[in-house]
Amino acid sequence: MAKQKPFQKFEALAQQLVEGSFNRFFGQGVTVSGIATELSRVVEDSAVEGWVPARYEIRLNPAEFDRLRQSEPEIMTQLTDYLRTFVQQSGLHVDSSLHLTLVAEPAVVGASLQVVPVVSKRPSAPTTTQLRQPDENLASFAAEVAALDAYLIVEGQRHVPLNKPVITLGRHIDNDVVLDAPTVSRQHAQIRWRYGRFILYDVSRRGRTQVNSQTVNETVLRSGDVISLSDVKLIYGEGETQQRPRQRSTNDLTDETQIRPPSSNLDS
Repeated sequence: MAKQKPFQKFEALAQQLVEGSFNRFFGQGVTVSGIATELSRVVEDSAVEGWVPARYEIRLNPAEFDRLRQSEPEIMTQLTDYLRTFVQQSGLHVDSSLHLTLVAEPAVVGASLQVVPVVSKRPSAPTTTQLRQPDENLASFAAEVAALDAYLIVEGQRHVPLNKPVITLGRHIDNDVVLDAPTVSRQHAQIRWRYGRFILYDVSRRGRTQVNSQTVNETVLRSGDVISLSDVKLIYGEGETQQRPRQRSTNDLTDETQIRPPSSNLDS
């Protein structure tokens, strides 16, 4: 079998993410794709004006550390290739070569993991290399999101269009989608754009995020999915929100539009 090139490895791992094979239900072990998606999230959260740290520590429970090193001998090469391409495609800046370190950390429990940026002082002069123009990335995102036309229906009443790369959900008023319920965490979940799909992430770490009655840490969203953030229900949909002219009767001569209701069909 021919050896995969770095971009081919990235494409293969990205496909795993999109297909949802990185869904880490509670009780399962850490996967390479699970680390990759957590790494992507930390990189985005660490970005300051398009600049990100070049070094990251991936901290695992010692048992998971040993298991992954034995079962995935090329894990660091694969993750480094993924990170390099992710940074490039996201239009971010780095000031040195990207470097990942896998660390056995007894404080990390079970199948959880921590990705920690090793932050150095940011250069005062603009010496970083720009890998891709950020406006190109934003333009691509805007076009793809407009075509997808994704939205949330909150408790059967509120319609929330998904038109940002990162949407936060929780009880705190700083969230993009504020859920005024005492059982919802202050920062409960995030919906992020990944490879042409929206992906739901649980950030409460309390096991109170479900999709179609299954507890998840993260999952690719599909039209019709029922999201439960504790006891608050949301429906994720795509399309069918375009305003369409009503057919006018002879007694109705006004120019009105209507919004089609979301489909009730659930994807498997």
